[in-house]
Amino acid sequence: MRENVPQRTGYGNAPMELWISRVLLYGVLLAAAIILTGLALFLLRGEIGGESLSGLVDQQKTGADLGSILRGAGRLDGKSLIQLGLFVLILTPISRVAMSVFFFLRERDRVFVAITAVVLCVLLGGLIGSALT
Repeated sequence: MRENVPQRTGYGNAPMELWISRVLLYGVLLAAAIILTGLALFLLRGEIGGESLSGLVDQQKTGADLGSILRGAGRLDGKSLIQLGLFVLILTPISRVAMSVFFFLRERDRVFVAITAVVLCVLLGGLIGSALT
């Protein structure tokens, strides 16, 4: 005999955990695809010119901001695509936390909404703060 245990639901009929795991999986896969594409273009075009791969993502050396990264990615610049992929990778767990806020709002769980919203604000503050320095 089965007990009727209420399950947390997310968007549609899928459990919240399933939606969150999909966001994490697809975010990491998308970031990996962008980084690998950028790396292939970077190496195929011979742009390496003595620059190390760690130098590609060093904001102090490259002067990278999101606008210049997006413009470079639009031109299929290998370095910009690698930086864009890393940005997508950073946004993946942040989107997971944002999605959790939405799910807790749907469930009207005020305590978890408050806790998760604080975590989201800290993450976004860290991201914005690092962009300003």
